[in-house]
Amino acid sequence: LSMIAEMYMGNSEADKAFMFYQKVLDVNPNDPYIRITLADFYQQKDDIDKAFENLQQGYLNPELDLDTKIQVLMGLFELKKIPVERINTESRKLASTLVKIHPEKPASHAIYADLLYRDSLYTEAAEEYTKVIKIDSSRYVVWEQLLFSLNNNTQTKEITNVSKRAINLFPKQPIPYLFNAIGHFMVDSTKAAIDILEKGL
Repeated sequence: LSMIAEMYMGNSEADKAFMFYQKVLDVNPNDPYIRITLADFYQQKDDIDKAFENLQQGYLNPELDLDTKIQVLMGLFELKKIPVERINTESRKLASTLVKIHPEKPASHAIYADLLYRDSLYTEAAEEYTKVIKIDSSRYVVWEQLLFSLNNNTQTKEITNVSKRAINLFPKQPIPYLFNAIGHFMVDSTKAAIDILEKGL
C-alpha cells in the first residue's frame, strides 16, 4: 500500500496517494513510518499545520527509531518555504517529545539541549546537558556546552563543580580550566583562579 501511494505521489496524483496512505493507517495505525510520510505529504501540499501535527504523532510512537526522528528533525532546518520562527518553535516541541519517549537515550537529551541553548533557554539547556552526562559522560563537547549554559546563566557554584569534573575527565582540554577559574574568581578566590589558569596555560 505504501509503495502504491509513493507511485501515485511520483506521478503527481496526490489525491490517489492519500487514499492509500489512509489504507495504511486503517491496516496498521501504529505503523512507525506512516506519520512521517504523511507529514511529508502535507508539507508538499503546503498544509504546514497538518504536517507538524502528523510529525508530532509520529514522534510519540516509541516504535519509530530515534535515529529516524533525529534525521527528520534536522531536515526541518533545510525547508525554505516554512518561516524560521515556525521551524524553531516546532523543532523544540518535537525535541521535547523525544526526551519523553526516549528518556534513556543521551542523543535525545543532547539535541533538545542544543535547541534550548539556541533559543537562549540556558537553565533548561543545562538541565538537559546534565541528563546527557548522567547517561554518558564520555563526550567532551557536551561538557563544554553545559559549561557555556551555566556561564550564560551565572550559576557560579555549578560552573566550578562541573568544570572540575571536566578537567579530571579531559585534562588536555583548555576550556574547563578557564571556566573553573571564572567560578573561583566570581567568589573572590583569586589565588585559586590564578592557579587553575596557570595549569590551563
